[in-house]
Amino acid sequence: MPSRNPLPGAGSERILYLRAKRAGTWPVSLQLQRAEHMPADERRMTVTVT
Repeated sequence: MPSRNPLPGAGSERILYLRAKRAGTWPVSLQLQRAEHMPADERRMTVTVT
């Protein structure tokens, strides 16, 4: 998906959908590697499903 940022060279956006199978609190870790020779960016969050 293209970025909403109008500046040249702006990064793109990624939208991920998670489907919950049951209620609870779950840790989520995401990694995005932009190129083979670059280290991956990592994001961690906690998702609470009610």
